[in-house]
Amino acid sequence: MTSAELNGSGPVASAELNGSGPVITSAELVLPFDIEDLEKTLNYKFKNKKLLVEAFTDPSYGKNYVSYERLELLGDSILNMV
Repeated sequence: MTSAELNGSGPVASAELNGSGPVITSAELVLPFDIEDLEKTLNYKFKNKKLLVEAFTDPSYGKNYVSYERLELLGDSILNMV
C-alpha cells in the first residue's frame, strides 16, 4: 500500500487520528505486512486503513514522534513522593 492510498496525499498523523501528537508522515510508517494480503487472508476489507496502520504502529516509532509518557511518569513519581 502506498502512502497515497493510505491517506490521499496528506500525512497520516496521530493528531489526525486521535486528536493529539505531532505529524508522522506515512512514509515513516512501515507495516511488517501488506494490507491487501491481510484483507485477502481475512476475507475482510478494512474501511479505514489509517486506523489499521495506527493500530500496528508502536507509539514510539518515528523520528518526529514526541512522547510525554516519560514526563508523565516522572511527574507522577514526584507527586507520589510529596
